[in-house]
Amino acid sequence: MTWITESEKYANSPEALVEIQFDPSSDSDLRKYACEYVRPTDASPYKGNVLGLPRIYQSVGDIRRSFEMSRIEVVFSDTDYEFRTLIDTQGIKNIDVLIRVSFVNESLATQSLVLFTGKLYDWEVLDGLRFKVICEQNLPNIDNFYPSKRVELTDYANCHSTAPGWIIPVPYGEISSAGLSGKGAYGHPSLGSGGAGTGLPFIDTTVDAEQHLVGLQTGAITVTTVYKNGVAQVAGVGNDYQISTQVIDGFTHTEIHWEAGNRPTETDLISADIAFLDGGQPWGPVDAIHDFLTNFVG
Repeated sequence: MTWITESEKYANSPEALVEIQFDPSSDSDLRKYACEYVRPTDASPYKGNVLGLPRIYQSVGDIRRSFEMSRIEVVFSDTDYEFRTLIDTQGIKNIDVLIRVSFVNESLATQSLVLFTGKLYDWEVLDGLRFKVICEQNLPNIDNFYPSKRVELTDYANCHSTAPGWIIPVPYGEISSAGLSGKGAYGHPSLGSGGAGTGLPFIDTTVDAEQHLVGLQTGAITVTTVYKNGVAQVAGVGNDYQISTQVIDGFTHTEIHWEAGNRPTETDLISADIAFLDGGQPWGPVDAIHDFLTNFVG
């Protein structure tokens, strides 16, 4: 969308435009209203019978998607009995309502901004040939992939019975036990386990093809060392394990593939030292939060 320029703003005036789809089965029954008669350059005119528009508020809550919905009231002049006729001839609840702001004599397609989308929740006939509609805002799609992204059988058909439903971690920075316990800080039992004490989710129990899941990110997570019951394992073909990645739903899953013969079980504690850096540098707290909100919350 190309918004209006500063010079155009001073030479023009904004208008709130209300669009109501009274008959969902007919695109031709989209009715348009404004505070005054408005004819955009690329759309049909708006009838100037809106008497009052409220302020529109909305707020998004915590990461678990709580959302404060807005309910607004719009008052129309009904001197031509349009609304009174409608309620006598058809039901008008739960129909689509859209409010946008545009500028007189400007393009509705490229120079308007949607402020409100919702449903007509209720209505009231007022004295003085006025009509009020009460509209409730649609719950927006926040596209929050976390913490909803969990281990699923559709992705890991051979996972251990304790793995499905586990939230997949999204790590930032360096998580390491180097200089401390030396037993792997990521997946340590004190930070939670992947079921039955396995430390990391056990996503494939196939004999001699076992796998554990490190986490998901926008790219590969660096795995420095993997530990099995606190003992450092050796990476590489023919040794203890290899690290691989696969992309699922647009995100990179980093996985530990155990070499044949190592054969971890559900009672083994699997942990690791890992890192997910910002161009090779540690993440600043603000940058990490910004990246997380941009990519996983939306």
